[in-house]
Amino acid sequence: MLEALLNDPTFYVALAFFVVLGALAYLRVPRRILGLLDDRAAAIGAELDAAQRLRDEAEKLRDEYRQRHADAEKQAEAIVADARANAARLAEEARAALQATVERRTRQAEERITRAEAQMVDDVRAATIALAVEAARQIVVDTMTSERADALIDAQIADLPQTLSGS
Repeated sequence: MLEALLNDPTFYVALAFFVVLGALAYLRVPRRILGLLDDRAAAIGAELDAAQRLRDEAEKLRDEYRQRHADAEKQAEAIVADARANAARLAEEARAALQATVERRTRQAEERITRAEAQMVDDVRAATIALAVEAARQIVVDTMTSERADALIDAQIADLPQTLSGS
C-alpha cells in the first residue's frame, strides 16, 4: 500500500498542499494576508465613508443650488411683475399727462378763438363807426349849406344852458 501510495500522483499533490499550508502557517502568511485584507477592507471602508460624505455634500450643494435657483426664479418673477406694474403706472401717467396737455391746449385754443372773435367784433365796430362817421361827414358835406350850418349852430347854442344844467 505504501508503494501504491507513493506511485499515486494524488498523494504528491496532497502532500505538496499540506507542505505549502504548513509553510504558510509557519511564516504566518495567513495572518499577514488577513492583516492585508483587513487593511484593504479598512481602506475600502474609509473610501466608502469618504464617498458617502462627498455624496452627502454633493446632495446638500445640489439642494442648496436648487433652492437658490427657485429663489432666483421667484426674484425674477417679482422683478418682472414690478416692471410690468411700473410700465402700467407710467403708461397711465403718460395718458393722464397727455389728456391734461390736450385739455390745456384746447382751452388755450378756445381762449384764442374767443379773443380773436372779440377782436374781430371790435374791428368790425371800429370799421362800422369809421364808415358811419365818414358817411355822415359826406352827407353833411353834400347837404349842408352855410345858412343851414348857421341855423344848427344857433339852435345848439340856445340848447346849451339846458344841456349844462343837467338834463
